[in-house]
Amino acid sequence: MKKTYTLILAAFLTVSAFAQINYPGNGKTGFGGPVGTGSLDLSNDATYLNVTLNKGTNNLNDVLVIYVMSSGSGFKSTANFTDATDELTKAISGFDGGTNRSVLTFESTFRPAYAIAFLPGDGVKGTAVVVRMAENSPFLVKSRPSYTNNDSRSAANYAMQVKLKDIGIDLGQSVAFRFMATYISGTGYRSDEAIGDPMTDFASGWNPYTSSTKPLVYNETLPVVFGNFTGSFAGKNVQLNWNTTTEINTKQFDVQKSGDGAAWKSIGTIATQNVSNGAHYSYLDNNVSDATTYYQIKLTDNDGAVSYSPVIIMRKDGISGITLLGNPARSVINLNINNNTAGKYNIELYSVDGRKVASQVYNHPGGSGKVSIAVPGAVKGTCIVRISNGTTNESLKVVVE
Repeated sequence: MKKTYTLILAAFLTVSAFAQINYPGNGKTGFGGPVGTGSLDLSNDATYLNVTLNKGTNNLNDVLVIYVMSSGSGFKSTANFTDATDELTKAISGFDGGTNRSVLTFESTFRPAYAIAFLPGDGVKGTAVVVRMAENSPFLVKSRPSYTNNDSRSAANYAMQVKLKDIGIDLGQSVAFRFMATYISGTGYRSDEAIGDPMTDFASGWNPYTSSTKPLVYNETLPVVFGNFTGSFAGKNVQLNWNTTTEINTKQFDVQKSGDGAAWKSIGTIATQNVSNGAHYSYLDNNVSDATTYYQIKLTDNDGAVSYSPVIIMRKDGISGITLLGNPARSVINLNINNNTAGKYNIELYSVDGRKVASQVYNHPGGSGKVSIAVPGAVKGTCIVRISNGTTNESLKVVVE
């Protein structure tokens, strides 16, 4: 089956209350890879949490469960969850309603009280639920949000909005919480695919698992504001450059690369300078063997919280160095094409339901060039920009506000 990845490529990202942060899967493929080789995007608008699953390989035939710890204390494990009302609550509980159970014991600093779960339908409308979890009794259903592509298990992504108050965050509060996501069947049969946990030595099934990995952190006041992150070829090598405009309480950057946009490895570590007015950084990758290479920067702060830069893609042949200048966008989407080869580029904008809503042709002079495409006024939400130079195609995801 052909692997399809939606790439989040951005040159300028300001981490703020509206920032989108990408969290990659653990690379496992026990249920085919839709979560393990996929990723999760989170952002908020002070009222809603915007959640997008970017599906990895194969269909999303089972339930994605996101456990959330927003404030106070929740639960140590799923051992005493008994809600087996439907497929979603069975997945949250890890319990089939009879004798089969896969107990998930959370890492010691993680005590979630809320869960978000969804399962798309196969040609029919799928379901989603947000609950306040409870032991030995039914969960309290906070809402049943709708989401995109809910009738398809093969869609590239699924996006929903969850009210912040439904996961324990009151309006006016700073939006910060800890979370992890697991991929599990509607009978509680758990896979080794997850976001935020490697599921080390776990065999898919009704088996217990105790996590020793600290949860992921979403925080709208992350300690770094990224500026420009770019890549360029220097002979056979790739030169990476990035800068920050603010650094507070930070520890290090890890430069990560991938040959497929899913499985990442760290190739270098650089200490942050922790300067309030930002700093510039660079890294030379002198071991570039793949025709296509993906790069991202992993940031770790002094409290152990982890976040990631956007991803850039470098190609030895074809399109390389394409970046979105600003994401989310509003009335105009701006792109930078950094490719030494001159040529004609077809740029098309598609809405979340697959409709082509705008297009134009850009005659690239070679080198670094900027191009803008206007967004029709009625278009909002997650869109796809497709760029083709006649031989190679790229797809970039952008949120239109």
